[in-house]
Amino acid sequence: MKQEEYVKTIVVYGKMVNIGMDDYGQQYFLEFLNDDGEIVEVGCGAYNHDYEDVAKWVIDHERYSQEFWGYETWKQMQKEREER
Repeated sequence: MKQEEYVKTIVVYGKMVNIGMDDYGQQYFLEFLNDDGEIVEVGCGAYNHDYEDVAKWVIDHERYSQEFWGYETWKQMQKEREER
């Protein structure tokens, strides 16, 4: 991430995530270290300002899904998926 792209840093599920804005001002993007210590860069999509939800989904989609749907609903969805 270039210095002029940097917006701020947030912590998501214990990981530091740098938030950047592309040079056209249309898209936030995330930069963080994965579990292997590699830099991961993910775009949030044009005009999507909800970079925190995107970060949660990218870092740990199961945990985010459980928070979003509620654990019992998520568990039922997993059961139905396995039955298909």
